[in-house]
Parts: sequence; structure tokens; C-alpha cells
Amino acid sequence: MKDKLLALGSLPAESRADETDSGQGTVNLNDLQPLTLREMEIVRLCCEGLQSKEIASRLNISKRTVETHKNNIFRKLGISSTADLVRLVDKRNDPQRAERP
Repeated sequence: MKDKLLALGSLPAESRADETDSGQGTVNLNDLQPLTLREMEIVRLCCEGLQSKEIASRLNISKRTVETHKNNIFRKLGISSTADLVRLVDKRNDPQRAERP
């Protein structure tokens, strides 16, 4: 999963989440269009398996701020949990998996 999300972590500072991506094993940024760069960073860290407290420590922000970002991500993507987020990213990275029951 970490390899599939490398493109998220390597976006230049001036990039926006609505830019297109080659789709070669990475999240299609058009699919996550409403997310800010910080939210994309939170998505990447969640998909690496980090908990909110660990994300907060890594980004030098409070756990509450991480939770706020996660709630905004969930609302924008129409999901309700970190597990849903990881599944969504995984499906977008592996189209064959999306076809499986």
C-alpha cells in the first residue's frame, strides 16, 4: 500500500488535489478532488497504518486537528471510517479488486 501512495507524498507544494495522475498504481487525484493538500497527506499517513496520535506527532499538530481533518475527509468522500478510507484508496489503486465481491 505504501508504494501505491508515494505519489501523494511527492506532490510539489504548488500542486492542487485536482491535478491528474498517470494512474500507474497510485491514487487518481481526480477521484480525491475535493481534498486539500493537508488532507491528502493525512490520507497517505492513514493508509500507512498510523493512528491519529502518531500522525499528529509526525506533522507537529494536535490529535484533535488530525481528527478534524479526518472527519472532513470522510464527509467529502462520503465514508465513515479510516477503514473505509483505506479500502477506497486500495480499490482505486487496484481496479481488479473493485470488481471482486
